Amino acid sequence: MAISYPISMPLRADGTTIIQSYDLRMVEKIGVSESPFSYKQQFQDYNSMRWELDIKTVPLYGEDALNVRGFLQSLRGQLGRFYVSIPQLLANQYEMASAAFTNDMELDVRLISSGFSHRFKRGTYFSMANRLYMATTDLSSLGGNGSVDITPKLRDNRNANDPIYTYNPIGVFRLNSNDPNVSVDVTEGHSMTISCHEAI
Repeated sequence: MAISYPISMPLRADGTTIIQSYDLRMVEKIGVSESPFSYKQQFQDYNSMRWELDIKTVPLYGEDALNVRGFLQSLRGQLGRFYVSIPQLLANQYEMASAAFTNDMELDVRLISSGFSHRFKRGTYFSMANRLYMATTDLSSLGGNGSVDITPKLRDNRNANDPIYTYNPIGVFRLNSNDPNVSVDVTEGHSMTISCHEAI
């Protein structure tokens, strides 16, 4: 049976994440030139950005190790796309308040429950339609309704009432390399660093 991408990143047999730690960064295409004489700089904004991610797995043994090895090979290098869930335990309590469009960097957001456990604050990861974003400003109103600036630019059009996921938000990624490697110690413990970037 043919694999249909994107596929989900595997979990351990007990249902917990294989992620021990991660390094997630937003990379922007900004050209910089500097005069060797005056140090004056000029900047060119190419208006492009994407997430880049390095994942370090927990030590994996037995079936868990086999499962992750098989997952990596099933991607066929950079060809396959896969979902990554960013560990963040914030309840899903917000939705879009009005429509937003591709390339927007500001969203109108509203609270969808009477009591809430967290404010939508700067630095909060969230996802919509399996695209990963981060709030770069606090929600403009303490009451839970208002606007928030985001990065990256909105990947596709969104409608009012579309849900915003802050609990383990998801992004779609590709491997950086066609030949991911796996380190195995003498006890057959597998450790892996998975380097990938957002699939746009």
